[in-house]
Amino acid sequence: TVSKFPENIAIIGQSVLSSQSRISTPTNISLTYPQLYNQSQQLAYRLNQNGCGEGSIIAIMIEPSIEMITGLLGIWLTHAAYLPIDPSTPPHRIQFMLKDSAAAILITTHTIMENIPLTFDTPTLFIDSPNSFSNVSIQNLSPDNENPTNPAYIIYTSGTTGIPKGVITTHHNLVAYLHAFWDEFPIHSNDIAIQLTTYTFDLFVEEIFPLLLRGGKVFIPTKDNIRDFDLLTRLIAENAVTIIDCTPLLLNQFNLRCNPGSP
Repeated sequence: TVSKFPENIAIIGQSVLSSQSRISTPTNISLTYPQLYNQSQQLAYRLNQNGCGEGSIIAIMIEPSIEMITGLLGIWLTHAAYLPIDPSTPPHRIQFMLKDSAAAILITTHTIMENIPLTFDTPTLFIDSPNSFSNVSIQNLSPDNENPTNPAYIIYTSGTTGIPKGVITTHHNLVAYLHAFWDEFPIHSNDIAIQLTTYTFDLFVEEIFPLLLRGGKVFIPTKDNIRDFDLLTRLIAENAVTIIDCTPLLLNQFNLRCNPGSP
């Protein structure tokens, strides 16, 4: 995708680095496919330096942002699997998932960790430090030789009926999922999707990877943007979004907004 669509914008959204700046109202930034790949490689290099690689489970706890995507792709470039954790998760549940999964490292931000009243034994890599990944010698990291039976990601169940369990999705499963999606919904390089689902649910992969593998663009709103329906609909129009992957309840709200007189 990088070589086929070098001029295309891959993702647009806010950066966690904005919280470290003096900007009172952070603005969206965009990354082309080469820029996205380069930033993901830089993170992968640092993960390799920390001993992560094939067979590793790498936890990531971050708000919706540009770094959320570079984080996931950087993990895959090391041939490891990602474990997504919602920052609003109760601390003891976070602690359980890190220990139960034997996560090799936790990618997160200083802001998130400052609001968690627990410390974890898992080593931490902060992705919101402006100089974290600069001036590194980029290796020729590539997911092309990924073993299809390797885990791609692990998502934990809610645990409402007992102890939460980590469910593994392999790269083979994920590729089959994406092809099934493409069979139903053809994606083109001029399509723009909006990312609405938390990355701790499988639906998330439908919003991101079908677009990125076809040269499309993904717009990542903040949590506050999603909670404000009027603002969200305005952002969808302003960003010329062509694909919305959401629950029937939210889709009904969009339909009512566009067709207020319909039943």
